[in-house]
Amino acid sequence: MKASSMKYTWARLGGFTGVQRQLARLADMGITAIELMPLNEVPGQRNWGYDGVLPFAPQSSYGTPEQLRQLIDHAHSLGLMVFVDVVYNHFWP
Repeated sequence: MKASSMKYTWARLGGFTGVQRQLARLADMGITAIELMPLNEVPGQRNWGYDGVLPFAPQSSYGTPEQLRQLIDHAHSLGLMVFVDVVYNHFWP
């Protein structure tokens, strides 16, 4: 599978837990890092983080904070780096 074809939304993979299930396959392919696009709480089910309302809370439709911790811990256990993309300049009033 080409890396470019692995761009999925959280919804298609099943949130944090769905992404976690993909990590071993990514590590086996030689991938060394994953990037989590803006995952802060937003109004609605998903977006690119530009309409953030709670900048330090993970989007609830992706999963719980504990599921996010498990995803990151599992990635690290497989030797994968985790980058988190954040957007701090777009907030609701």
